[in-house]
Amino acid sequence: FDAAKYPTLSFKSNSFKKVGPKNYKLAGDLTMHGVTKPVTLDLVMNGPVPHPRSKNPFVGFKATGEVKRADFNLGTIPTAVVSDEIALRVNGEFER
Repeated sequence: FDAAKYPTLSFKSNSFKKVGPKNYKLAGDLTMHGVTKPVTLDLVMNGPVPHPRSKNPFVGFKATGEVKRADFNLGTIPTAVVSDEIALRVNGEFER
């Protein structure tokens, strides 16, 4: 991933759509390795539940998706050695 040259990646959402009781689709632009591509992530929401300390409502989200490393110019190692698919996994909590 050449983290020394590209130390950050970013995701800017442009769509958040409910597709089930606790399931959502999050679409946006992922910038990685100096390349920006559209990506759609699957989100699962846990909660809302009261936070154990503050008692304020909070929710947890688990986002998953997949991108191809060739789309982001990541490496020249053949796909027979390293898969072209990169699994994305993001977890977050948000308190009101």
